[in-house]
Amino acid sequence: MLEIFTRFAEQYGALKEGMALATGATEELLHVHFGLLIFVVVAVVLRRRMHSWWPVLTVLAFALLNEVIDYFGTDWPPLASLFDVINTTFWPLVLFLVARRRRAHPHLDEPQTGSDATTESEAKTESEDSPETP
Repeated sequence: MLEIFTRFAEQYGALKEGMALATGATEELLHVHFGLLIFVVVAVVLRRRMHSWWPVLTVLAFALLNEVIDYFGTDWPPLASLFDVINTTFWPLVLFLVARRRRAHPHLDEPQTGSDATTESEAKTESEDSPETP
């Protein structure tokens, strides 16, 4: 069984190298692109918003699974694996955190234009300067 998994891991590694050669992208850049691709596809397929845990946890699971496969199929440098996981999960995690923040603070999305754009301090100053009507 281990031999079958090792053979699969070697073929998977060759596929990743082939993709890097075909696109001209480094494997690190492919990690970034595939992390974003997995994040968006999972959000769309599962009909989840970006603030859901499902897309970001799926990206993390794929990143870790990729490193397990690399462990069996290639020379496995642990530090490089750590950077692979960071490259794969960084931007999906950023998008997730921004979406969570926007969900927690929806008032930040309201556009402030024209006369409605006065700040609280400007409104207070205007009310203090205007004469009181009896």
